[in-house]
Amino acid sequence: MGTIKLPEKLVGFILNMNVTGGPEGDKKIHFTEGRFVKGHHNAATTMLTLPYELCYKALLQNDTKVAMKGFLIRKIRVKGDMTKMLTLASIKSERNLESLRLKTLEMTGPVA
Repeated sequence: MGTIKLPEKLVGFILNMNVTGGPEGDKKIHFTEGRFVKGHHNAATTMLTLPYELCYKALLQNDTKVAMKGFLIRKIRVKGDMTKMLTLASIKSERNLESLRLKTLEMTGPVA
């Protein structure tokens, strides 16, 4: 996909996540500067815990309604600095990021 220029809000952005109920069990990951990486990051000030299917729909399918509903019905739990989650929600997909998201979506899929 080539070099991707990150939105300014993502530079230095770190968010730990616990994704539950995935095809290979629960996973600890972190999201930093536009990438998902295995394990938690020591410098993260926020932890999201959410189910795999909701994570897939909210982050890869970019379904903000599903994400908001998940938060309101407490399927997404936030511990720590809530502004990090709001920062993530406020980032609009730029053209190069949107093409990467769509390519990733083509290559992946949630558990049926």
